Amino acid sequence: MKPIVSLVSLLLFVSLELSAQLNLKAISEPSKDVQMAVDSIFNSLTTRQRVGQMVFLAAGSNGRKDAELRRLLEEDLAGGIIFLGGTADEFKVLKKGFDTLTSFPLLYSIDAEPSLMQYKLKNIESFAKTNSLKDSAMMDSAVNLIDSHLMDLGVTVNYAPVCDLTPENEVIGHRSLGKNVDSVVWLSQVFMRRSLDDGILPVIKHFPGHGNVEGDSHKKLVYINGDFKELDVFSRMIALEAPCVMVGHIAIRNNPYASDMPATCSKLVVTDLLRDSLGFKGLVITDALNMGAVSNIEGAGFLAMQAGCDIILMPLDVETVVNQAIEKIKEDDDFALQIEASVKRILTLKYQQGLVK
Repeated sequence: MKPIVSLVSLLLFVSLELSAQLNLKAISEPSKDVQMAVDSIFNSLTTRQRVGQMVFLAAGSNGRKDAELRRLLEEDLAGGIIFLGGTADEFKVLKKGFDTLTSFPLLYSIDAEPSLMQYKLKNIESFAKTNSLKDSAMMDSAVNLIDSHLMDLGVTVNYAPVCDLTPENEVIGHRSLGKNVDSVVWLSQVFMRRSLDDGILPVIKHFPGHGNVEGDSHKKLVYINGDFKELDVFSRMIALEAPCVMVGHIAIRNNPYASDMPATCSKLVVTDLLRDSLGFKGLVITDALNMGAVSNIEGAGFLAMQAGCDIILMPLDVETVVNQAIEKIKEDDDFALQIEASVKRILTLKYQQGLVK
């Protein structure tokens, strides 16, 4: 068996090396023409509108109340929407209404992992659990079906694939692609490539790794204790030009990047590790800020902005986050430049997806 295993490993390695050469549509290297267009769009927005681009709000049966959501959209305090709970027809009605409320086009997103599809989008066919997708053909077929639903809805951002290792963690479970780094990377890049080919932005998650921690960050803050055991998956996906990374609500102990704050609110993790050490140049998005791990942290949304996150997903107090950022921009040139870079990444994505010109 050993020679066979070695041959399989070699072929997998070669395949991964070849896939790294794929010309994926990354938002981190726009052409000069795109840069000029994005600069012009950015300059046309007020500071409040710019910061608002960084906020994504939840809509649907598990989202914000309609009246509050409409008000925030009318005030240009959101750059995107995540659909939470509802049918395709219900989401289409919501989208049609939202598109008339804002002065600037929205990005629409959903948590469309194979394991979660039937929970996030009601009344659709059953999907195989993620951990049952064992080869590239099965993965490609699953993502193709997922993307057909998303394209029908006008959704262009998918919070998937899950790149966390091990299926034992209570919240990751069957959402994981397994324990082997090579196979998780390979299947994740198949997911990513198919999504990009279909015009959907894939979001790898949950950086720096949720599979080897105890507990559920939906309920409480969880910890990585010691070395990073899953970082290699994310570093390799970044090398494969993953365009977007979701940072998990995971604090770190006994590690050079240790902090009492969750990774989403830690500059050590988002800027020093993800941006500087791993060289990630794409979009960084927080996990949902209504989760138990962060919901009791005062100003979590603004802390995530300061940490270096580009998209602030479902902050509890939108106006406070935006107002804090505006005041900080006035007094801190470095922060102002950081926010400018974040907003331009979002605008570049909207430009590439044909939402703005």
